[in-house]
Order: sequence, then structure tokens, then C-alpha cells
Amino acid sequence: DNPDSTIELTVSLPDMGKRTVTVESGEVHVEVRAAAVLVVQLAHYFGTVAEGRVQLRLQRANENRWSSTAQRGADAIAPDGRVEFDPVEPGAYALHVTLTGEEEWRGGVSVENLDVDLPSGPSTLLVTLPGFHQLAVRFPAVDHTQVQLMPLTGGPEESTSHEGGKDKPLIVPAIPAGDYLVMAMSPELLLMKLEVRGDTDVEFAGVPIDSIRVRTSPGSPLSEMGFENRDLIIGINGIEFENGGQLQLAFMGAMSRDNVKLTVLRNGEKHVIEIDGRAMQSAGSEGSLLPANRALDFP
Repeated sequence: DNPDSTIELTVSLPDMGKRTVTVESGEVHVEVRAAAVLVVQLAHYFGTVAEGRVQLRLQRANENRWSSTAQRGADAIAPDGRVEFDPVEPGAYALHVTLTGEEEWRGGVSVENLDVDLPSGPSTLLVTLPGFHQLAVRFPAVDHTQVQLMPLTGGPEESTSHEGGKDKPLIVPAIPAGDYLVMAMSPELLLMKLEVRGDTDVEFAGVPIDSIRVRTSPGSPLSEMGFENRDLIIGINGIEFENGGQLQLAFMGAMSRDNVKLTVLRNGEKHVIEIDGRAMQSAGSEGSLLPANRALDFP
């Protein structure tokens, strides 16, 4: 409808790099559609601990989390919780809503992960922010330890690093309800799963690492390699892990090799998946591989 519009086409040649490339004639049909405009309404935004801390990220579905990304921070959110994204091409998207941290909670925690199909024209999406609680994790058995706190629910995870010890509990004054993983050296690396449903004050009681939990979805790189969500990797090349140190050494070595055979526990049954270690390391860098213990129930 606009004669002044400019349409740019990019042609990808599958034989790029060869000295001789044969190009056959053909036609390209382009459909121009009106842009999609997403408006997100954050319920209960004004006057809560979430005010000024919400980050929104809109990206194409099934793409790398950092590609095709539109960000909206606190400066773009109206006092009533309304935020509007710039026009985008209609299609399937993922909306991630994250709370940025205070001094005690550096990084962020995912509170919503939604799939949205945006048609041409305006669309409005209502997101209700969760309740917030205080979390305290105490470490009476060690003088000093490095602690990592990671959300297990919601969208892409971001672990945050802290220091803990007898006289230095980990205290987060406002954290969304959900499931979390606490990792600490005591003196070996131990894991503890926390279910935060209200104000929570606990002593760290971890279990050792003996496996790796896979979190994936259909169409993801790990799924295409043969993994399913909630798979447990319990061994490499026929040798099952006995402790976290053995797991770490074996896994780090395997990630630089081809034709690695992983023993996977799925629904109580063992399977063998043959993978390219380098490709899996790249796919797992998106937060899809988590240290685990077979006795812990991960979401």
C-alpha cells in the first residue's frame, strides 16, 4: 500500500565457497503484512517490590535466546504497568519476564515464560507478577563457602554467585515464589533444592552431584540430538559417575571429542545416546544442562 516502501531480499547460496556456483532462474513471491504490535500489561506492578525491576524480552520462537531480541526495561514501563514493544513481523514469539536483582540478588530470576502468536495489528497480553518472599539459607557447618542460587522454574535461568558461611547467611529480601537450586562447597560441591512458597529460613543440607539434568523442548538442539526433557545423564562411554569430581573430569574431557556415548536415565530406564561433544557443549550453554542428584526431583 506504500509505494515508497523498500523491500530487501537476501538470497542464500547453498554452494557458497565453491569456485563455480550454478544459479538457476526462478521467482520469489513476497507477502507484505501489517506489523504486529505487542502491548504487555503487568498486573500489580505499581507499588510492589517489582516496581522498577522488571525486564521483558521478546524473541522469535525456537531461536537462540540472544537472537532477534527486543528488550524493555523499567524505563519503558508506565506507572500502571503498561509496556509497548516496537512493531515486529507477525509470527510466533516467546516472551520472557525477568526480575532484576537488588544488591543481595545480583542477576535476575525468570518469573514468566510465555509463547505468543502475534497476528498483524495490536495484541495485548496480561502478565500477573508473582508474590515475593524473603529467603534465608544458613551455612553453620563451614566458615566460608561460595554459593550459587539458580531458579528452576520459569524461563531461561540465570544463576547468581554469593558468599556464605557461619556468620554470613545468604539472605534475599524479595524473591518470587518458585523452585530453586542452591549449590555450595561444603567441602565438596553439594546441591539443595528449595521450594519457596512463603518466607523461607533453612539450614543448608546438600547432597552430592551424581548426574546432569537435561532441560529441553521440542525443536531445540538438545532435542534434535535425541534427548528428552528431564533426562538424567549418569555416565559416559559405559562408565557411570560415582561422584561429582569424576563426573566433572569425564564430562569436561568428553566435550572436546566426537562420538561420545552418554548413558541416560529416562523414566527409570537406561538409554545410550551418541553425540558430538562440541555440539552438545554449545547446545548446553543455554542453561539446558544442570548439575543434579538422582534423588532430587527437578521440575
